[in-house]
Amino acid sequence: MILLDLDNVLADFETVYRGLINDITNRNATREEITDYSFAKALGLSPEENALVWRTFNEREMWRDLEPFPYARELVERLKRFAALAVVSNRPEAVFDLTREWLERNGIEVDEVYVTESPSKREYLRGKGKRPVLVIEDAPVHAREFSEERIPVILLDAPWNRFCRSEWIYRVRDLEEAAFLAERILSLVPARAGGL
Repeated sequence: MILLDLDNVLADFETVYRGLINDITNRNATREEITDYSFAKALGLSPEENALVWRTFNEREMWRDLEPFPYARELVERLKRFAALAVVSNRPEAVFDLTREWLERNGIEVDEVYVTESPSKREYLRGKGKRPVLVIEDAPVHAREFSEERIPVILLDAPWNRFCRSEWIYRVRDLEEAAFLAERILSLVPARAGGL
């Protein structure tokens, strides 16, 4: 299977969430200021501010407001011929239905969808007896974990992951570049089989 992250890979979470942070806290934070995967840490939010932003985001179901990144549908279509596709997202389990609805509404067809609050996608999948052949991700912790298993990781460049490096991590600018690189990597893997 090919693991696709959702937020900040297929869907533009950062713009909506940062906008809400700016509205609630009277900041004017930019994307480049988010140099840590924890937006709260990167922007110096107090625990109270962070809790308010997260609660507001969920109460307003702002998961629905995320826009797909350019080339998200095309990436999925190009990768389908290589292996099963699974979206694995660090989201509250309570938003599973919203997540599936978002994928359907945006024409992104995958074989499996998982939402988990587990700090480790690798361990979460291991518990389900799954091991990806390729990962497309933006979170440094997940990229590192999979790269430690010698699983190729295509990392979408973002200010919060620029320090993340490994011989198994390949940084790209956008999803079109990710699709091209994924096809090159997957062409070296045995043909579509049950193990993928």
